[in-house]
Amino acid sequence: MALPENELDVGRVALNLAREFYPDLNVSAYSKQIDRLAGRVHKIVGDSQDPDKRIDALNAVLFQQERFDYDLPALADGRHEPGFLNHLLDTKQGNCLSLPVLYMAIAQRLGYPIYPVSAPSHSFLRYVQPDSSYCNIEATSNGDSYGDDVYAESFSLTEKSLKTGGYLRTLSYREFLACLLQKNANVYAKKGQTEKAVFYLEKALSLDPLAPDVLYNLANDHSALSVFSKGLEAKLHLEKYNGYHKRMKELGFVALTETAVWKTMREKLRS
Repeated sequence: MALPENELDVGRVALNLAREFYPDLNVSAYSKQIDRLAGRVHKIVGDSQDPDKRIDALNAVLFQQERFDYDLPALADGRHEPGFLNHLLDTKQGNCLSLPVLYMAIAQRLGYPIYPVSAPSHSFLRYVQPDSSYCNIEATSNGDSYGDDVYAESFSLTEKSLKTGGYLRTLSYREFLACLLQKNANVYAKKGQTEKAVFYLEKALSLDPLAPDVLYNLANDHSALSVFSKGLEAKLHLEKYNGYHKRMKELGFVALTETAVWKTMREKLRS
């Protein structure tokens, strides 16, 4: 968190955070895997500045040659492993956090201006041109490109959630750390370590104060802590719950289960 934007290596950060749940994880070894993938992309692209050529090469290496893919059964089972970069590199099965992380980590090492974007419980990518025009990249769909209007409709985004910057805002690498910290927080919460989850979420919120999903999780965790507290402590947790809940509503929070894309995912899971 103390590193400036230009010194953050997204891949190494994700791997270091994963070490909390994979203590024997060799960050350097996995980082070299990212370097090798970047080298293969560079071999195709060379020194070309053409965004289409760069994106096509990333898609070819990751999805056509290596066949990285979305682990839908893990979503049905509620397993957290596919969200970690090391698991993705080991199994080639990931989700809407780890797949964009890998894509972005490779792009960053190549100097490509590809940055993260958040939707409700979802991350995708954006190639940003010097004139601020951009092209969206969906890492969970073989690198396909969809317009903002498609994301707004698929995730049932409100006008408020777009105006406030709660969703579909291009994030910096530092702001994206909030998503990675939230991932760890959610795993701790599932393990019953709610206070540690809150600690991570508060750090995440300090990095990206406009993150409705972080606020949602903070509200839920404080609500849970209030149940197991008494007196003044319980009251303080409820006050924090109310504050975070109010703020997430102001930013236009949308629950994934209320979106059109969730219905599609449920149909796929049933089939």
